Amino acid sequence: MPENRETLELRTALRDRARSAGAKQAFSTLLQQARPGMTGSGPKSSTSTTAKQKGYVMIDELAFIAYYVQDISKAAAFYRDVLGLRQGELCNDEWVEFDVGNATFALDGTGEALGIAAGSSSGAAFETKDIDAMRERLIEAGAAISEVYDFPPCRAAFARDPEGNRFIVHQRKTGLRD
Repeated sequence: MPENRETLELRTALRDRARSAGAKQAFSTLLQQARPGMTGSGPKSSTSTTAKQKGYVMIDELAFIAYYVQDISKAAAFYRDVLGLRQGELCNDEWVEFDVGNATFALDGTGEALGIAAGSSSGAAFETKDIDAMRERLIEAGAAISEVYDFPPCRAAFARDPEGNRFIVHQRKTGLRD
């Protein structure tokens, strides 16, 4: 999903704030700015029950997340060879899928035709067991990546693929895995 100018400005401000004020404060600020006026941990279960009772169609799962790229071969090589994603069955000159746990991460070479600029995607957070090693691997591959930030439930580093798409390398802290 492409980011609008306000979202990009918020993310840039957050990144700058994280560098100067510390990662924990930046994370807290992001949550406050991303959810103005919202409190609590999310919607109440009664909302879902009410929606089901009213016959609304409910979302069952995340089908896939797609990042828009110009050079699909180069992008596929990056996600496959550098990040180590397992390529799925669907793969052609315009679309490449990767199996990531119970979800699918896809690269889409048709974004321009849809009005979506290549390199403008963000939102994917890839879980790893060793964030420090993954960060080093990305640096060795020439990828832009932040330092590793320490949050209460996890550690995370913010990176860009060769086309500028943003993603997160994430590691849950010990004891928080299922």
